[in-house]
Amino acid sequence: MSPGLTLLVLRIVLAILLYGFLCAIVWVLWRDIQVAITSSQNKQKSVPILVNPESGEIYELQPVMALGRNPDNAVVLDSDTVSYEHALITTRDSHWWIEDLGSSNGTLVNSVYITNPLILSEGDIIEIGSVRLRFTTKVLGNFPIS
Repeated sequence: MSPGLTLLVLRIVLAILLYGFLCAIVWVLWRDIQVAITSSQNKQKSVPILVNPESGEIYELQPVMALGRNPDNAVVLDSDTVSYEHALITTRDSHWWIEDLGSSNGTLVNSVYITNPLILSEGDIIEIGSVRLRFTTKVLGNFPIS
């Protein structure tokens, strides 16, 4: 075989290998993009909420939320055992805090009266007078009512 023919065959083989390599890269990138799109479509936003198991009411938490009988509160609890300005829930340092605002019946978390601000944890039961609320961080559309 002449040197010119050998070089031509080598060029053709290298071109085929180069195009094959580029096609493999494009295929891998396409597959990764499809996986990313699918996982982002399946991922739902997780939000902290308060759930009233008795009434089924759900309150999505805001950075500062007042709880009590006052109609201007973010969470209005219509019960004679709830003070006008009963408790406050805030977010600080990536944690949700609850504090009693000097209410007459007090605020309980997991059946313990709180006297100082307290960090809330997943599943905590908050008692504002006779009203029970559960603190949870669940995926939207998947709220626990019990």
